[in-house]
Amino acid sequence: MICKICYYNPGVDAYTSRRYTYKTNLPLKVGDKVIAPTSKGEKNRALVMEIDLPETVIDEQWADRVLSITEFDMEGGVEA
Repeated sequence: MICKICYYNPGVDAYTSRRYTYKTNLPLKVGDKVIAPTSKGEKNRALVMEIDLPETVIDEQWADRVLSITEFDMEGGVEA
């Protein structure tokens, strides 16, 4: 599944407005909190904003760079 998430910003204790595209095999719902890997090799807390998106949302030039979400944010109160 392809989804869009927004990252958590602890400095303002809120989620950002910019959305990022990820792949996942998790059974996500809009509003789920997850741990998302970043291109810098870090992991950030994130909120799922959209799910079940078509493959066409991924620009072909970036297709090999799309990362995968593999874990829920258990501290954020989400149960798998």
